[in-house]
Amino acid sequence: MIALFTILTIVFVIGRVVMGYFVGSFELIEKLLPAMTWICVVLGAVAGVFVTIRICGEIKKVVSKVKKDKDE
Repeated sequence: MIALFTILTIVFVIGRVVMGYFVGSFELIEKLLPAMTWICVVLGAVAGVFVTIRICGEIKKVVSKVKKDKDE
């Protein structure tokens, strides 16, 4: 799940940058640019939540292992 949202975020951000480059050439791109920006923000936030959950889980495993080793 983390990889999916991370890849989607990267693809949409690259698309947003490309759209920003062509903003003066096409009127449709000018109208879609704010929506594309918000899609990038939302996908980035969701990916950030999943990454944070994963990091917290890994830290919890390490801390519990260290506590278990100290108890023995």
